[in-house]
Amino acid sequence: MVFLNQKLDLEDKTLAADKSALTVDINFPALKVQFLFTFLNISHIFVTDNGKLSGIITKEDFIKKSAAIN
Repeated sequence: MVFLNQKLDLEDKTLAADKSALTVDINFPALKVQFLFTFLNISHIFVTDNGKLSGIITKEDFIKKSAAIN
């Protein structure tokens, strides 16, 4: 792969990304969800209620809902 005119070795361990799922409790504040999407640049967050999966928030849906509120 080439990035900024430099060849990247995708097997290089220094380029490894954390692909673990991010979960928040159902009562997690929306402002903090926005912070996570913005600063971690993630595409989705799993929502749990008492340790069980309750839903998934996607960055795209979060932006759409936020724009509708304003």
